[in-house]
Formats: sequence, C-alpha cells, structure tokens
Amino acid sequence: MKRFILLFSLITLLGCSSDDSSDNPPETIIIDGGVIRTSQFVKINLQQNITQDTYTGTLDDMSISLVKLSENSIGFIVDEDFPFGESTLDIPNFNTKVKYTIEDTELTQTVDEILVEYTTNLTTFGDNFPYGNSIHDQEAIAALNDYNAAISQLNELEKMQLAKFYVANEDLINDLLNTDYLAPLENARFGRDNYIDDLINGMSETQLYVAMGGSIFTFGESVWLAYGCITLGQPWAAAGFATVAFTAYVTTGKLMTEIESRKLKRVDAAIDGIISDTGRGSTMLSFNSGEQKIMDLNIAARTLNSDDRNDSSSIISGFFTSFDDLNELIDKINETILWINENTWFTLSEKEHVGPNESTPTFEPATSNIFNGFSFSVNHNDLSISAISFENNQLVATIDVSEDANVGEDEFIESTLNYSYNDEVNSFNGSFPIRVYPEEVNIDLSGNWIMEISGGYLFGTYDDEAALYRFEFNASSITFNQVTIISDGYQEDGSEVNSAFSNNAYTLEGAQLSMDFSGDSAITPSCYNEVTEEWDDYSRDFTFIFTVETQYNFDTEMFTGTVNEIIDYSTGEVIPCESTTDYDGTSAIQIYRE
Repeated sequence: MKRFILLFSLITLLGCSSDDSSDNPPETIIIDGGVIRTSQFVKINLQQNITQDTYTGTLDDMSISLVKLSENSIGFIVDEDFPFGESTLDIPNFNTKVKYTIEDTELTQTVDEILVEYTTNLTTFGDNFPYGNSIHDQEAIAALNDYNAAISQLNELEKMQLAKFYVANEDLINDLLNTDYLAPLENARFGRDNYIDDLINGMSETQLYVAMGGSIFTFGESVWLAYGCITLGQPWAAAGFATVAFTAYVTTGKLMTEIESRKLKRVDAAIDGIISDTGRGSTMLSFNSGEQKIMDLNIAARTLNSDDRNDSSSIISGFFTSFDDLNELIDKINETILWINENTWFTLSEKEHVGPNESTPTFEPATSNIFNGFSFSVNHNDLSISAISFENNQLVATIDVSEDANVGEDEFIESTLNYSYNDEVNSFNGSFPIRVYPEEVNIDLSGNWIMEISGGYLFGTYDDEAALYRFEFNASSITFNQVTIISDGYQEDGSEVNSAFSNNAYTLEGAQLSMDFSGDSAITPSCYNEVTEEWDDYSRDFTFIFTVETQYNFDTEMFTGTVNEIIDYSTGEVIPCESTTDYDGTSAIQIYRE
C-alpha cells in the first residue's frame, strides 16, 4: 500500500537585485510537493504563522479551500475532480506556490477488508491506552466503541469514501494512532509509568507546565485534522479524528484538572495558630533563651484565581496561556462535534472550557518540602537563631539571647521572627511577634486563682450576672471550685461550670497563658403565652467556644489579656422570650492569685 508523504523539501528562490527598494515585491516561494493522490489530506508546512482557520488557494484554474492544521501548516484534501498530472497550487496569502503531481488512489483490497483493518487499528489503539475512571476516560472509551460500531452501519457510498480516505492517508492515521500520548508526561517526569494519574499526581509545578505544553500540542493535531475534515467534506473521517482527539484529551484533561484543583498559590504562614503580621499583644510567640521550642507550622494556600493571569511567576502566567490555547482547541473540537452531530447520525459530547475557579486561601499543615522553602531570621541585635529544623511535621527552633544583652531577671526582649518563602512559583515574606526571655521563666501556678472577666457574654457570668470564678491549675486543665456573683456575693461550687466543658485545656509557654474551653448546652426558658395565658416551656441547643490569651506581668503578678466567646445556636424552635442570635465577641480578662 502506498504511503502518504509527510515531509516536504522547502525550496526558496532568492533573486539578486541591485535595487534594494522596499517597493520591490517579495520573491515567490516555490515548493515541490511531490506526488499526491485523491482523498489524501495534504499538509503544507510554511514559514509564516497561520492566523486564520481557512484560506483560499488556486489549483491551476480551480479555487480550493485550505484549512489550518497547526501554527505553521495548512492543508487540503485532494478531491475526485482535481485534474490528474502536474498542477500548481497558488497560495497568495503566503506568496507561495506548490507543485504537485496528482494521481488516483487505487484500492488493492475490498472496501470491507480496508475498513476491518481500520477498525482493528482503532481497537488496538484503545487497548494500548491506559484508560482510568475519570469522565475524560469514560467519554473517550465510549466514543471509540461507538465509532467502531458506526463504521459497520455506513451505507455503501459512505464506506467507499471512508475506505479511500484511509488508504490515501494510512500513514497519517496510523502515525496518529501510534502517538505516545503519555510522552508529554514521561518527558516532564523523566520516567515511564503506565498510569496517567500516578504520573500527574507526583509532578512538580514546573513538570506540570512542561507536560501541559506537550499534551496540548498532541491533542491539537487530531483536533485540527477533524476540523479540517468537516470543512473539506469528509464527515466520517472527521468523526474518526474526533474520536482519537477524545483519547488524546484524556491526558490533557487530567493535567488541566490537576492544575485547576492544586493549591498552587501560597500566600501566608502561621505558627501555633498565629498568622504572620497580625500585630503584637497577647498573640506572641514566647521563647526561653537557648531552649528548643516545638511549634505547628501552617501555610495558607489556594487554587488559581483569574487575578493570577499576570503573576510574576512565568509558570503561573504560563498556565493561563495554556488555558487560552486549550480553550481555542476546545472551541474547534466542539464546532466539529456539533457539525458531526447535525450532519451524521453519530453523536459525541461537547467538551467544557477550562480555567481557574475563584477561591480563598485556607491554612494547612506544612510539609518538609514546604519547610524547605522558608528562611528565618530575627530582627534584633541581641537575638540569634541557633537552630531551626522541621521534625515530625513540626517546626523546631531555638533562639538565644546575647550574653551582653541588657535585660534583667523576669524581663524579656520583644522582636520579630522574620521569614521569606520561595518555591517554584511563589515568593512572599512576613514576620511573627516574639518575646524572648533570657532565662527560663518559672511561674508558680499552685493554689487557688481567680478569673475575672469584664463584660463577658456568657463566660464569666452566673444566672446572667457577672461572677468571679475560682479555680486550680491541674497538669493540663483547670478545675473550677467556686463561683461568686459579684453584685451580692452569692456563691456556688464550681461543679456546674466544670460539667459544662467537654474541652478544658491550658498551656503556659514562658509568660504566655492560653486557655481553651468548649462544650454543648441548651437554654430552657418558660415564656408566657398571652393567648392561652399559660407558661410554655422551650428548649434550644447551642455550642460554645471560649479562647483565652493572656500574658503574665511580674510586677502585678497577674495574667491579663482577652477572652473570645463564640456562641452558635443550632436550628430549633423559635423562643419568643429569649434571643437566640449567634455571638462572636471579645472581652478583657484578669487572672490573679487568691
């Protein structure tokens, strides 16, 4: 069987002239296109960029349509009414002429034998492709199976047209079927893996970028061939190329899904729940000089937003170029699909556009790879970081106070722990407020302590009146042992307060005391019903979270700071005589020894 010639030698005739004037017309480019045959999809490689989907050329005295096949190539299908023998194709848009010898395509097998060979090759193509379970995989499998089944149901004229197209373009079609559609992934990863998802999931951002470019290119080859076939009147050849495009899109679509869903933009950091650059006050990191401190390190990350189009990272902005390039191809394959659906009884599903979804950053635990992107420093002449590492998924740091520092007992140095973060696509910096004590701070927590809250909503009250809480520190929690209403001195033991908390914990780091309390409760008021003139009982559940952040003052021997209260009422019956509005507020708190 004769093969389709894919490569052309380009001969540019350069004229010599003593007149260099720009008024002289450019020299015409002459190409020897060789022998072409009826039903052959002829590709013409040009030196110029292709900016239109279609062009018009003249074959001798006959006007023919030329279609875009790539950024630098156009093509046409040799029609049955083209004259045999030597002909010249004139393409005025590119000042190019191509000389051909046109011959007829002869079938050396029966039509059915040729189509069996074609469908067998399509089946082998599908069998060799590592399909998965994604929507892209399922659409590709269905398209391939449906197209193979459809070929056997064509009428005699359609079968003849498709068989002749296959024979005339056997090399082109089989080259497309033999394309390694995993190659863009393997080239990016520098390794072979038959599972597309495994290849993609382990890719770095740079590898995703490299793979995306190659994948779009291979997808585009079959898209433009399919689009060209509908333009040039080959519906079932177009359906075949579109079917191959669906499989080519499996790799492209999965890459794009990974890019769309991966949190590529990292924008902020937090240590022990303190977000960088949030200011000073009670939310400070406390260190004892020379002592190792173990902390949680989190990073705020999000998926790409439309605002990232002009990002300073060439990889991020390059992804948007990929979005645009792929959407152009999706428009073309969808245009092809609509034409096929409307002009044949074969049906394909349209592809959706790709691109970023708007998102907001969320904090997530840092990994060792993320930690490697950080560099830390302290902004004080008397402070230095003697050690910093990432162990057991936590940040471990030691900060030293200089021996020459002018800081007394129970005093401290306030400064900032500065950081910069850089990875393949991100770069940002910030700082955390810190307090460093020159020696270990020992605060005696024994005995009874009093907790006094100014203006508390629920915490620091009893029967809706301001109250003092007396308590004792345990190893990691506290025990309330007395509640005193401030206005009249009425007292109760602390058992009711203790039982209300499902979570009761505190931490003391240096001079910083943090407490966390939470639990579930309910309000059960009786409301007077003016219609029935009776009292009706109601109940409404709610959850509460109390967060205390304080700092110890060695002069007053008192912890001072804030308590944040969050009250969240669950759905339930409306209570006419009580407010069930959610609450989120902050009050002042003092904790001192009895």
